[in-house]
Amino acid sequence: MKYFRLGLPIFREPEKSLWSPQKLQRAVIVIVAAFAVIALVLYFYFYRILWPLIVYLYFGFAGVAIVASIFLFYAAVIYPLLATLYYRTTYILRAIL
Repeated sequence: MKYFRLGLPIFREPEKSLWSPQKLQRAVIVIVAAFAVIALVLYFYFYRILWPLIVYLYFGFAGVAIVASIFLFYAAVIYPLLATLYYRTTYILRAIL
């Protein structure tokens, strides 16, 4: 490696890249084509179970999201209200009794 006069590695000359724009373009095209071929093979191989699988996963995640939102609503709204009511009523009962 060639260095400038200071001799520090920070100031070295930039090395030539191994990847030219044409090589990068070819690599991207090959990767996209490979993913397309894999997707088509998977689709035609699993065509009877692929759509139901997608539907079940979609509605499964939607169901989990609904249940999680109910739990979060309970934790953020309902529980503090119940706790406040409990502490106020016990405070009043303790003051009376």
